[in-house]
Amino acid sequence: MIFLTPATPSDLDFVLAAEAPAENSEFIVPWTGSQHLKAMEDPDCAHLLIRKGVDAERLGFLMLFGISSPHRSIEFRRIVVIRKGVGIGRATLKAVKHLAFVDMNAHRRIRIAYADVNAP
Repeated sequence: MIFLTPATPSDLDFVLAAEAPAENSEFIVPWTGSQHLKAMEDPDCAHLLIRKGVDAERLGFLMLFGISSPHRSIEFRRIVVIRKGVGIGRATLKAVKHLAFVDMNAHRRIRIAYADVNAP
């Protein structure tokens, strides 16, 4: 079972290391530590760790934005999973849908933002 728990500044090294490998950085624009710290402190962002259990191994992280919007439209901005091909991403997406539509009471589909990695 996948659990989503808030990322804290003490998780910053893990988050940066998760983004760094080419297999991940090829699909996202890696952020600096200060960008991640700012997102962790932003009341409009849920910067979450993906875990096997509440206090278990970290498997990746994700970010949702717009969580304080009165329009209840949540943007799924980023997901990084450190082990591929074992169903973690699929299970995480199910957990995110539950979090967004049940726990956060979103009323629209989650908008997925894609970064153009070839953009200047």
